[in-house]
Amino acid sequence: MLSQTGCLLPFLIVFNFLFGWIFLRPLVWIVLEGVLLLLFLYNSLAITRRVVQSSSPRNTRAEVIDVEAQTVEENPRVS
Repeated sequence: MLSQTGCLLPFLIVFNFLFGWIFLRPLVWIVLEGVLLLLFLYNSLAITRRVVQSSSPRNTRAEVIDVEAQTVEENPRVS
């Protein structure tokens, strides 16, 4: 849900910072700004984790390339 906010969350943060004091009481304005900043930080952290996990190398046998064109026999491992 939060990952679909895109540019909306930073826009809301800037809009609240510039014009929130006109429409809201000072305490509500500051609390709302803090909540928006926390949501933005959480959203950024979640997106960063997803990017790091998707870019991490996967160690699978399916990605092995035999450059000498020989048949590779796989031995099943018993745990």
